[in-house]
Amino acid sequence: TDVDLSGKDLTGTILKGADLTGTILTGADLTDANLAGIDLSGKDLTGTILKGADLTDVNLSGQDLSYMDFSRTNLVGADITGTILEKTKFNNANLKGVNLQNANLKLAEFSDVDFTKIKNKSLAGSDLTSTSFAYSNLAGVDLSGTILQANNFWKADISDVDFTVINVITE
Repeated sequence: TDVDLSGKDLTGTILKGADLTGTILTGADLTDANLAGIDLSGKDLTGTILKGADLTDVNLSGQDLSYMDFSRTNLVGADITGTILEKTKFNNANLKGVNLQNANLKLAEFSDVDFTKIKNKSLAGSDLTSTSFAYSNLAGVDLSGTILQANNFWKADISDVDFTVINVITE
């Protein structure tokens, strides 16, 4: 605790279950690091690299994670309640059990992501403006109350998705 790791290269480091109270992570490179079970709520993660990290059961609630790259990241069971995820990348990320309802996902990028495993199989109430779902599996996912505008569903599986109750903006 109370360690300044800002800007440090911690690639592949195992921090599973560690108490990071007071630890500064701003700008740290945590590529492929194991942070499973850690409470990162309230942490300033500006410039922090988490690509390919294991964030199983990590608490990221209330964070502004805009522009972050979670490509190849394991977010199984992570708490991202109230998190801002604008322009965030989730390419090939594992989102099993993650609650993405009512999320701000404007301009987010999801390539080859299986949304059938997210909590409640639902993106209900989320702002999906200009979000890309290329090659992703959205089969049967609940999109009720979402905002869709200028989305990319290139080669995505959208079978059994009900688009009749969605706020589609055509302007």
